[in-house]
Amino acid sequence: MTNTLFAALEERFSDKILSYQGISGGDINQAIRLDFKDKGAVFVKYNANVPSDMFQKEATALAMLKHHAQELFVPRVLDYGVLDGGLSFLVLEFVDEKPFTSASFEQLGRGLAKLHSVTFSHFGLDHDNYIGRLYQKNEYKSSFSEFLWEMRMYPQLKLAVDSSLMDSIWLEKAFQVSKKGEDLIPNEKPALLHGDLWSGNIICSKTSGVGIIDPAIYYGHREMELAFTRLFGGFSTHFYDAYQEENPLNAGFSERIKLYQLYPILVHVNLFGGSYVRQAESIIKSYS
Repeated sequence: MTNTLFAALEERFSDKILSYQGISGGDINQAIRLDFKDKGAVFVKYNANVPSDMFQKEATALAMLKHHAQELFVPRVLDYGVLDGGLSFLVLEFVDEKPFTSASFEQLGRGLAKLHSVTFSHFGLDHDNYIGRLYQKNEYKSSFSEFLWEMRMYPQLKLAVDSSLMDSIWLEKAFQVSKKGEDLIPNEKPALLHGDLWSGNIICSKTSGVGIIDPAIYYGHREMELAFTRLFGGFSTHFYDAYQEENPLNAGFSERIKLYQLYPILVHVNLFGGSYVRQAESIIKSYS
């Protein structure tokens, strides 16, 4: 399959591939570095078992972030498409990475705080997209609580129940939690979110500074994003301090973190199952 991809990219770029190297990282797609004769190094990810428009939606999201995230590096999209046989691919500029430092985490915190200052009239987006390979609905809502449950929680819960990963009782319990509505979540303007911001989706370039990749963008509540960053290892305290200095969070955020984290945990339930099921059930129970 990679030979077919290589041939297609050589034709599309009118350039010869000299070498390739597999790259680790990511749980959904295959990733490689390609070195072209004239163009140099590029980053390619590909998958034959994802929705055909998934990488197109990611390319759109990267372009939107590149426009709005003025203080963060966002890789340029060079190409994307679907080959005969259903192999989807996305080509990005290659990034020479270096380790994060306290200063780079501070830059990330400030940059994300300023990204969150980009606002809109409603929560959602003008098109649906994906988180991982799972469909993510973005129908506009005026209330974040309504958006959170109708566009995020319920679709993932229903998928888990329909797939026999979770018992239907948890959907009923979650419905009771949702009835608490706006009492749980402070009122804020919709903020432009990366949407899938964990440690695997940040990069530090040797030449371009701190960057963000693999977005699942929408206009949401910024507390949702900050709660997401605390999953799967979390970020440095320098990141949180810099964010708080630039764009302070509402009082009581720590009490809402687990609620916001329910969505990405449910995504992991539907992608990977296992211990994430018990984790999701525990969060729902804690707010019941």
